[in-house]
Amino acid sequence: MLLQIIAEDHIRLQFDHGAEGLAIDGAPFGAVQMLAASLALCTASVLHDYATTAQFHLHGLAIVVRWRYAERPYRVSDYQMTLMIDPHVPPSRHRALLRAAEQCTVHNTLTHGARVETTLEVQGAQQA
Repeated sequence: MLLQIIAEDHIRLQFDHGAEGLAIDGAPFGAVQMLAASLALCTASVLHDYATTAQFHLHGLAIVVRWRYAERPYRVSDYQMTLMIDPHVPPSRHRALLRAAEQCTVHNTLTHGARVETTLEVQGAQQA
């Protein structure tokens, strides 16, 4: 797989059949790019599982993720994800692929939110 950092707010994850590992091209590759890459990787996993079950291949799958920022608090406000598929994928499977993409755990977490609880612990401190 090749993760291309196209811009601060734009990545492309390209899947090469048979390639192992993840190569990263471009910068910056910070936390926000990692979050977008997680969305793309999770989505790809769900899509590949669906394609295997439906008995067709997703050779050459690429997922492009773009996002926009918002203020107060500063954060990513929305994502635009594009699934780029081979022309040999049956058109009868296109809608199902879009539905399958929405089943990714990262997609659901971003869509429905997650509670984050932050605590502080002093390292090496003895507990009373």
